Amino acid sequence: MALNNTAILILGAGRSGTSATAGVLLRLGVDLGPNLLKGTAANPRGYFEHEEVTRINNELLTAIGYEWDDPRAMPDGWSTDPRITPYRDKLQKIIERDFQDSALWGLKDPRLCRLLPLWIPLLTTLAVDLRVILIIRHPAEVAASLPALRSIGRERRSLIWLRHNLEAERNTRNMQRTSLDYHNLLQNWQQELLRIGQDLGIDWPIAPAAAAASIQTFLEPQLQHHFAATASDIITPVYRPWVQIVYQSVRDLNTDRSRQDLDQINQDMHIFDQKSTAFLERSYMAEEEAQRYLTERNELLQAQAKAQQQLQQELGTAHTELAIAKAQQQQLQQELGTAHTELAQAKAQQQQLQQELGTAHTELAQTKAQQQQLQQELGTAHTELAQAKAQQQHLQQELGTTSTNRDNLQNEVSRLLRSRSWRLTSPLRLAFSLGRSFFRRPH
Repeated sequence: MALNNTAILILGAGRSGTSATAGVLLRLGVDLGPNLLKGTAANPRGYFEHEEVTRINNELLTAIGYEWDDPRAMPDGWSTDPRITPYRDKLQKIIERDFQDSALWGLKDPRLCRLLPLWIPLLTTLAVDLRVILIIRHPAEVAASLPALRSIGRERRSLIWLRHNLEAERNTRNMQRTSLDYHNLLQNWQQELLRIGQDLGIDWPIAPAAAAASIQTFLEPQLQHHFAATASDIITPVYRPWVQIVYQSVRDLNTDRSRQDLDQINQDMHIFDQKSTAFLERSYMAEEEAQRYLTERNELLQAQAKAQQQLQQELGTAHTELAIAKAQQQQLQQELGTAHTELAQAKAQQQQLQQELGTAHTELAQTKAQQQQLQQELGTAHTELAQAKAQQQHLQQELGTTSTNRDNLQNEVSRLLRSRSWRLTSPLRLAFSLGRSFFRRPH
């Protein structure tokens, strides 16, 4: 598939400012791909590397027995090695998939510096118009800035930096390219972006003025913590002359003087490689062995530190749980004291209730006796009442009879008083009454 678009390769040794440059280009509208590596503590703002491309580049190096920090020259004919073909095919599919609709896109990965003999033919086959930015930063600052390099010897650090910059420069000479000093990007990014656009013949999709606020926030000069003046002792004196020439020549890229100097160093490096390949391999193997030892030692220390940390965490947890248990115990003791108090109060209330219950039982017994007596008296009263009612009924009957007799007698008396005989005998009764009164009177 022919893409017929433009790509920018951002080339430079790790920690040279390639991430900062890629982040700026992203803000100018350059497509860097859908899945970019996340930031870390060493690079919190992000790496701006295509995750799949970086992973396959790393696997490709491993397939030929190399790592990103290998100081040796790449083996002859490596880019056409059959072992490389599967990785080349994967990379091509990724580029076709992710960038076929992009007018301007870019790739950033320090491994590209050493893998250009594979990448340039690949992108040329896809009809991609290549542009190159070579990012340069003093190797002393790079070594001081990259934590992974601090445990590596000064000779190897210098060679890693030289390999990346020399191979990137040598393999891009016939391409439209420019260089960028990391310091200049931080100090005057507006001017540098204008110059880079002119050198590469590119109109940025987003004008620098329109992206100024975002770029200014992204680029913070204070993020640079290491400077060549304070880190120059990191570079070994053996390679220092080469380092100084390469650093200056890449900064002054495409001048006659810089090209002559770089050609001379490339020749010197070629002779150096021929004479020192066996030594470098032995040295590299020794470093690998030492690195394995250090790695194992570090892993052991990390495991111990992790175990200690875990023990400390467990101890902290135990202390926390103990404090909680003590607090709970104190609370339980308080609750127990409260329970004892409430129990004593309950017992006192129970005793009082028992006394009241005894009193109630006594009163109940008395009440029952009184009730029984009352019931007996009531029974007697009922009997007497029945007798009284019977007597009353008898008396009423007798009263009725007496009333009848009285009425009869009264009627009879009235009849006698009205009779003729009673009237005729009235003088006799009077004389009889007087005579009786006379005889009763005392004499």
